[in-house]
Amino acid sequence: MGKNWSLTIKYQFAILINLIVIPLVILLAFLLYYQFKQVINERILLQLTSIRQLKSVQIEDYLQRQWYDFQDEVSVTPAFVEVKEYPDHYILPGDQQFSLLAKSFIDTLIRAQPGLYDCTLASDEGTIKLAYKVKIEDRFVLSICSGEKIQEILLERTGMGATGETYLVGSDLRLRSASRFLPEVKPIDIRAQTKGTVSANKGESGVGIFNDYRGVPVYSAYGPLGVEGLQWSILSEIDVEEVMQPVERMRKRLVLISLIIIGLLILVTFRLTDQLTRPLRTMQHLLSQMASGRIDIEVPVSKHALEVNSMFGALEKLKGSISEAVQFADELGNLNLEKDYNLISEHDVLGEALIQMRDRLKKFNELEQDHQIEKEKALVQGQEKERSRLARELHDGLGPMLTSLKMIVGQQSFDPDSKNEINNLINETISEVRKMSYSLMPSTLVDFGVGYAVSRLIESLNQVSGLKITFINSLDAEIPLPMEVGLGLYRIIQEALNNTIKYSRASSVHLSLTQFEDHVALYYSDNGSGFDPEQEFEGSGIMNMRERCRILHGDFQILSGENGTQIEVDIPIKNA
Repeated sequence: MGKNWSLTIKYQFAILINLIVIPLVILLAFLLYYQFKQVINERILLQLTSIRQLKSVQIEDYLQRQWYDFQDEVSVTPAFVEVKEYPDHYILPGDQQFSLLAKSFIDTLIRAQPGLYDCTLASDEGTIKLAYKVKIEDRFVLSICSGEKIQEILLERTGMGATGETYLVGSDLRLRSASRFLPEVKPIDIRAQTKGTVSANKGESGVGIFNDYRGVPVYSAYGPLGVEGLQWSILSEIDVEEVMQPVERMRKRLVLISLIIIGLLILVTFRLTDQLTRPLRTMQHLLSQMASGRIDIEVPVSKHALEVNSMFGALEKLKGSISEAVQFADELGNLNLEKDYNLISEHDVLGEALIQMRDRLKKFNELEQDHQIEKEKALVQGQEKERSRLARELHDGLGPMLTSLKMIVGQQSFDPDSKNEINNLINETISEVRKMSYSLMPSTLVDFGVGYAVSRLIESLNQVSGLKITFINSLDAEIPLPMEVGLGLYRIIQEALNNTIKYSRASSVHLSLTQFEDHVALYYSDNGSGFDPEQEFEGSGIMNMRERCRILHGDFQILSGENGTQIEVDIPIKNA
């Protein structure tokens, strides 16, 4: 016969609790990690989209200004340099870059219609070269200039981390702008056939996570550059490895915290189950002794829960009733058939059986053996009934005991250094999550809208800035603004408040948001020292506000003087 490897109730109880709680701890840790990773992905892709759109607007504006400047210069220039091979073509005086282009490409430009052309492929340096061609009366005028300004715009990496990059790709899927990772290689010698460049070359805009031209996984926001004559795509990207660093740190901390919690849970569970099941094991021992025929057992006084006390009380009564029954049975065994027996209760099945047996022994002495079997049967039934009641008590008491277990876990005392280390890890993890999320994009904006988000921002600034900020929220709660409109308004307000706090020396700000049927209006006013809106500043705050408003097809007006600064923004809702 093999050994019986059944577990004791102590271990069964501990394993059951751990099988319930440990998967929950693991699941919660996984969900927290997954949710954090999803939020990071969404915020990074949204930020890259904003950067790509902003740089697209800046490049498009620059090229449009260059075109207008070229036309103005042509209209006022008294003389041009004649192209000998083509008498009806001229170049602007002093343009030294024309001679650097390959002759075959020059011929292409000569035959082309007036407009803007990409000459980068014919550049010896491999850097951006653009050709402007316009017709004045019976002559054509060419101007070939470098794209250094475009390169400067692309190299501005504010908000793109250590590995962020924005670059241009031509229709031939070769770089037009310099790569910050491969500066020694000509851009036109770098082929960027990626998912983003292929989609953007088809006129599609979007975001994704895929390998870039280096074969490195990146977050990417891509789209075509909206300049007629240039089939360029613009991409803003940042390495996945850099973005995932805080996620990986959080994952390691979650694993460590989960392991610590699981270890403590197992330790506490076994200690608690030992305490909780000790009276059951005591009762099991006593019942085993009674089952072996001993009735002289000593039932201890229990100091446990009410249900456990009731079980020990019932066991004491069972011992007494069995003792009386045994004594009566002993008398019957000695054929003392005149012995009286008082029933314990109306449910005293054993007593009734013994009395019946006595009466029957009087009449049927020959049935003594049958009565003895009946007595044993009644005894077994009583034991089974008591065991059944014990099982129900255990079932009904399991819920309260689990609740007590949860409270006890929270009240346990550990080594102070370990406890401080656990608390520091938990607090640090909670703090870091809150922080990244809120700098790239606030959660209240997504959950409750721009009105509530601005209110929360003002509450925090009122506490630390010394400004008295008055906010009137007239947004329609029943018709929420599109997410991009709410985000744009929030960032404009955030930038305006930041400028006021830093530079204006204002004491009060008045701010209002009003929603109409087809547009939303923002009014901002402070009583600061003011500034010249036409003056160029080192920072890009006002430019960013203008660009955000422009991207949303809105109108941006700013007035500033000795009495303060006023900003009025009007953004259409349907065209957002």
